[in-house]
Amino acid sequence: MPSTVQNINTMKIGAPGWTRVDLLNYLDLVEDMLYRQELEQTTAYLTTGKLPQLTTTAGTYDYTLNQATTGLSDDIWRVAAVLVEPQYSNEFLAAISEDYGISQNIRHPTHSITLNGRIYFKFSQVSTTDSVRGGHPKLRFKMDPGATTTDFNLLCYLKRTEMTAETIESSLPEELHLSALIPAAMKYVEGLQNGNIIEALQMIENIYKPMVRKHMDLGEQGIDNSIVRIEE
Repeated sequence: MPSTVQNINTMKIGAPGWTRVDLLNYLDLVEDMLYRQELEQTTAYLTTGKLPQLTTTAGTYDYTLNQATTGLSDDIWRVAAVLVEPQYSNEFLAAISEDYGISQNIRHPTHSITLNGRIYFKFSQVSTTDSVRGGHPKLRFKMDPGATTTDFNLLCYLKRTEMTAETIESSLPEELHLSALIPAAMKYVEGLQNGNIIEALQMIENIYKPMVRKHMDLGEQGIDNSIVRIEE
């Protein structure tokens, strides 16, 4: 796997006027753009194979989602959905319906989805905020969640390791370094040099991010198993 040192060496050939510190900063910034997608291979699971569960306190509506609150050994950057299992659904008025899993309850509309062979209901009475650099995502309940350690399952995505030094390696697979990471970073540098940063960002969004998704959003036997694009 190409090291960060090697990747900076490669960038230096095409951008000799930039310092290694600058190139590392841009490489890290662009990798963050590429990585912040809801991907099958970055979906967070506990060692049991189940989704992490949020411990809530009665009367507490706001939660910071770090390793202590998720039970994961890594940090996350996004919570895409809060899910409840069928045995808890009646408590939140998410009754099973025959209308394609859509609850008929107007107060708490929800959808049923299947993940790893388990049926869940999407709990709608929450809002979430993605993490910022160096921070953690946040979650706010719109109703009192009560005191529980098992009701709320988190469909969330692992955060990458920030490349703050050349000794820290990229979080992207090796296959994507020469095909996506370095070209996208060089396009970003080119945009800064030539004053066409908008064009560079558009290329990253429309060309290089889809390449990362195609590679990292595949599950068993090359099939896209992700369930994050939940239709409302």
